[in-house]
Amino acid sequence: MLEADQALSFYQRYILLPVREKDVIRQFYGFTGGALVSPNDWELFAAILISARRAEGRYGHDLSAAEVKSAKTPGSFEYQYHLNTGLAKLEGDLRIDHLFISYSADYETVSVRVVIADALRGYFESWRPHLLANYASRTQSVNEGKQRFRRSIPYGVVHSQGRLILSIEHGELVSVDPAPLEEIFPNRQRAG
Repeated sequence: MLEADQALSFYQRYILLPVREKDVIRQFYGFTGGALVSPNDWELFAAILISARRAEGRYGHDLSAAEVKSAKTPGSFEYQYHLNTGLAKLEGDLRIDHLFISYSADYETVSVRVVIADALRGYFESWRPHLLANYASRTQSVNEGKQRFRRSIPYGVVHSQGRLILSIEHGELVSVDPAPLEEIFPNRQRAG
């Protein structure tokens, strides 16, 4: 079962409240621009929500049960693959379920969706040859190619393929999926 109350409490105290407070100060001094929330804050929010610890290793999936991506609605969700670990991460992305957090510009509205690994398989498999080509000419002594390989999953795909598991509007919980975690994350055991 999702830990919606604990995740909401974290969101309200450590994400929404600081955003609101900074916005008041910005307005007073005549600044514009959005308040930024770190991707790590969203990963921690997700960890609390699904009772999952940080995954082992620096460049693998974010949580033991899911890869976590966040983006402002309706933005796409970026995946980055690094030179020495990219292929292993891509292989992991094929096996693990993916948790997507979409938020409004003011962070008042949040939706959390899960897309199971198999639904995204086509994306990851189509990225593999490009990732390999990007790093094919790289050697330890030659700096050719890019340090990071980046691709994105469109918001529309996540919205249509994903299972909505949590919804927040105006900073308050609107809906939460009551299903057990094993149903929401069918690849939880395969992730490791």
